[in-house]
Amino acid sequence: MQQHDHVQLDFLTAAMLAEVWTLPAELAAVDQLLSDPTIVAPLLTKLEPVRGRPSVPAAQVLRLLYLKDRYQLSDRDLIQEVSDSFHWRKFCHFGVADPCRLRPR
Repeated sequence: MQQHDHVQLDFLTAAMLAEVWTLPAELAAVDQLLSDPTIVAPLLTKLEPVRGRPSVPAAQVLRLLYLKDRYQLSDRDLIQEVSDSFHWRKFCHFGVADPCRLRPR
């Protein structure tokens, strides 16, 4: 089952200072670009919206793929970096308490 995006904040994320969540200039610019629904729309047309297990929303996957390509990271390194960085978590729409549900095999 595919979702478009995950934007609900958990309590810990909402309680943090705004300075912690302010994105660096490059990520802020890319975040604004990827927030445009027309960017995610082609990806959504290729995904099965009803069948299958619940997965990471398409907008989050697109953001994760951007970070992976931009910084030339392996899947394992990407998960570790997103888990450890407040900025990358915000960029990928993960809250502080959200687990990075991607697991490398």
